[in-house]
Amino acid sequence: MADEAPRNPRSASSWKNIGSRDRTTRDARRLRAQILEDWKKLPTNKLRTKIQRDPQYKKLFDVMMAANELDSVATSYTDGSAEFRR
Repeated sequence: MADEAPRNPRSASSWKNIGSRDRTTRDARRLRAQILEDWKKLPTNKLRTKIQRDPQYKKLFDVMMAANELDSVATSYTDGSAEFRR
């Protein structure tokens, strides 16, 4: 018992908090990646449904939209036949 380090109850709880913070950060990163993927791949009606059903999704979506993190998929499309319609 003399070789064991003294137990500090604060350190145990702080480690728990670090783990929960890491989990929260990891979840936020996953949600951010999911929103980016959905923005590029889902039709508008399905995207609206996800936004209406999940408050965390809506909150992060609004933040990303306000920060202009969602690139415009509609305007990045290239019309290859535009030169023939002039």
